[in-house]
Amino acid sequence: RAKPYSVAVAQQNLFFVGNNNELFMLPLSDDILSQDINLSLLMASQATKIDDPLVLEEQLYFSLGNVTKEVIYSSSGDFTYSLENGVRDFTYTDNVLTVLALTNSGYAIEQLKDGLVFNTFYFDSNLSLRHIAFFKNEIFLAGADGVYKLDENKLIQISNRKTIELVSNGKCMIAEGEGIHLLDKRTHTFIKIV
Repeated sequence: RAKPYSVAVAQQNLFFVGNNNELFMLPLSDDILSQDINLSLLMASQATKIDDPLVLEEQLYFSLGNVTKEVIYSSSGDFTYSLENGVRDFTYTDNVLTVLALTNSGYAIEQLKDGLVFNTFYFDSNLSLRHIAFFKNEIFLAGADGVYKLDENKLIQISNRKTIELVSNGKCMIAEGEGIHLLDKRTHTFIKIV
């Protein structure tokens, strides 16, 4: 029942969403490989999907899917976007909050620093993208269709590896999919490490 599919880690605790849309906490000991598993249920099953937990400055945040439908109209009238499924993924790296949302015809990305939006992107795409990372001042997206770098509103594929998780701490970027892979900063290729 408690199979984890989305995780967040703090110094003393591991948080994860269970397969029935519960939110669990696992206290971490110094020897995590031999510790007893004593889960705490933080939130019971939710009707609203919990997509992605994130620990930031000792607080737990999580994104919710399928909550609202927002319609964005351009002032020129050239486009209309419906944010139908809410936030797909979000990350906090180098004091920048980066958010990925699904629209009716593609994706929307916003970046905030000190509470102010400084980057916004909308692009049409039929690719299956689920994860976002901010690494070396560049935005990377990943999912079932591989790993992509966003360059001037265009996606450039850097790996065709099906990716179930993409994370960066600002110093390195790791992708999970048929093993765990580290991005080589010079060549923008992934090296399998596990």
